Amino acid sequence: HVTYRAVLTYAPGQTVTSDTRTVTIVQAGVATAVIHYNRPDGNYAAWGLHLWGDGLAPGEATPGWTTPTAFEGSDAYGALHRIGIADDTQRVGFIVHGMPPLTDPNIKDTPNDRFFIPLATPEIWLRQGDPRIFSCPAADDSCVVPSA
Repeated sequence: HVTYRAVLTYAPGQTVTSDTRTVTIVQAGVATAVIHYNRPDGNYAAWGLHLWGDGLAPGEATPGWTTPTAFEGSDAYGALHRIGIADDTQRVGFIVHGMPPLTDPNIKDTPNDRFFIPLATPEIWLRQGDPRIFSCPAADDSCVVPSA
């Protein structure tokens, strides 16, 4: 919410002041979220994402535990995956875990399920073995996102 009032000065000593107004700023909708993942060893082929949640677009949820969604690309940070979003106000859940046949799917990068809200954080960064979610590529204490 933003609260403001206008002040018009039209001659020396002559002003008109409006009543206070409050408006709600609405963020642009999010149609795609991005998960970035960094592994110091660079071994991304053996890791994938398990995705679920009410925020996902149809077909984005991972169909089964043994068929994780592969990371689709990379950037200077590491691997990344773009996710179609149907409702950006709803949670998206994810687990980074092993990609068969290269790794046992029951091996998780971090033990707990994690969640984010795409409207609040449409792009997140993860570090191997760190359970925190970050909102910036620095992936440090300056940009930790609470799990939704």
